[in-house]
Amino acid sequence: MTGEPGERFSFIQITDCHLLDTPGSLLRGLCLHFTLQRVLQHIARHEAAEADFILGTGDYVSFPLDRPYRCFAGAVHLRPSAPFPGPQRLDFPGMEGMPIYLVPGNHDQDGPFLRHLFPGSAAPASLDFAFTHKGVRFLCLDTPRFVNRPIPPPRRDRMPASSLRLLERECARLPPETPIIVAMHLPAAPVAEMPWVEGEMPEDMDRVWEILKGRRVLALLHGHIHATKEREVEGVPVLGLRSTGNQWADGDVQILVPTTLLPHFRVVTVEEGRLTHRNVEVDTTWGNVDLQPGLPMTERGFLEEGGPAVRHLIHGEPPAREW
Repeated sequence: MTGEPGERFSFIQITDCHLLDTPGSLLRGLCLHFTLQRVLQHIARHEAAEADFILGTGDYVSFPLDRPYRCFAGAVHLRPSAPFPGPQRLDFPGMEGMPIYLVPGNHDQDGPFLRHLFPGSAAPASLDFAFTHKGVRFLCLDTPRFVNRPIPPPRRDRMPASSLRLLERECARLPPETPIIVAMHLPAAPVAEMPWVEGEMPEDMDRVWEILKGRRVLALLHGHIHATKEREVEGVPVLGLRSTGNQWADGDVQILVPTTLLPHFRVVTVEEGRLTHRNVEVDTTWGNVDLQPGLPMTERGFLEEGGPAVRHLIHGEPPAREW
């Protein structure tokens, strides 16, 4: 998957699928298995022929247990064929053999993430990784793990030490002219119309920008905020993206406000060292869902099933709400 610098290619970013434990489970009244498949169908029909791969930027499940990951793997028709970091392949109709790279999010958890998305893979030292595609170096960063915490949080998370090491190592060895794309889950810059986003940024994000300074960074792609936002830091485009399912609204409040905006995916094109992109909205035909029997999991159910292994992912007592 490497090539000469300047060779044109496109790829697709998706993010924040947040699948639950059954295909019929609902998150705030929305069937995320259904909307994810609608997004993939649109990609297969209209974009897959020109795309080299898909890049996921985290939170493939809402609760990082075995059943939700099995649900995600089934939804995307995952064909496990390589150890972490892959890429893995999809057998989704119209995208048979499509490579997919999977950057972890805060709702992901190393054990089940590897067990179901990279079965048989040895556990790596971290879930950071890098790869080169047609002359462009992709630096894919791990993220802190949490399912629930107050908004705004009492303290901001720091970048994983492994992520900073990967950035330092890669930037030390790469020629300055090498084009770089950074992918991570948590936001890398504030969003003026979403004040809560600043509290979700890594506390030491300035260190990331310091390491990248003077490098040819084409863009930084991220998820987490369930909103498509474009900003610029140090001359680098910082691109957030809507979820494949539920979205968060703008508003001058320090809380999350759901909205019925439709899902986005992003088509990114690199040509002659320049990056362009377009955001594609998908009509998911809301409400056209064949619900299956069974109750969706709640946060309390997640804690009961996961036991001590997942307690650290909830900060304080779980709220009395249904997911």
